[in-house]
Amino acid sequence: MKRVFISDCEGPISKNDNAFEATAHFVPNGDRLFALISKYDDVLAAVLKKPGYNAGDTLKLILPFLKASGVTDRGLRELSAENLLLIAGSRETLKQVKSRMDSFIVSTSYEHYIKALCDELGFPFENTYCTRLNLDKYQFSDRESSRLKEFATEIAQMPMITIPPAAKSLEDFSKQDQETVMQLDSIFWEEISRMGAGIVFRVVKPVGGREKAEAIKDAVQKTDIELSDVYTWATA
Repeated sequence: MKRVFISDCEGPISKNDNAFEATAHFVPNGDRLFALISKYDDVLAAVLKKPGYNAGDTLKLILPFLKASGVTDRGLRELSAENLLLIAGSRETLKQVKSRMDSFIVSTSYEHYIKALCDELGFPFENTYCTRLNLDKYQFSDRESSRLKEFATEIAQMPMITIPPAAKSLEDFSKQDQETVMQLDSIFWEEISRMGAGIVFRVVKPVGGREKAEAIKDAVQKTDIELSDVYTWATA
């Protein structure tokens, strides 16, 4: 009986949080910036269920700040290759599984990181699903880049959001957190979205939860098997 193996990346194969690492490396106070935007992502996707917004869209929200900081596709590739942290045994596991059945990797990470991972593991990049990104094709004016750096500094200084258990609306949050969310709404959906830099929000499609499900369906169709014949490797 034909089987297919599909693995997540972060957790089963590697320890990296590549988007966080890139933001922390390239953007001043980027670790704090990423942490707050990631929490904001949770608010929009899980609590407010913002129309058109998907879990994992943190990866497009941070892009204007990466670009404004001078990050290039080459820079992302080099950082990814230099900082790979593999889970013990993952290399041999993938090698053995790949020799026995069609195998795929599904990841939210940018393609720069997944390509570096594939090069290290000898895994076919064409058998991966990840967030496709050509950062070099976007050109921001000096004025926009300066404004984006100001936004990045402002966001990094905001208080961290705490999501209350069972929160279902913004009113369930503290007054401080409500103000932070509204400030972020203004920055991302009123300010940046209207700038030239806002194009990345419309073009880049992170492979989040829903997209990962679609990726699995696509792999099933490509290999002409039933969903019940898929082995998956993921962490909780």
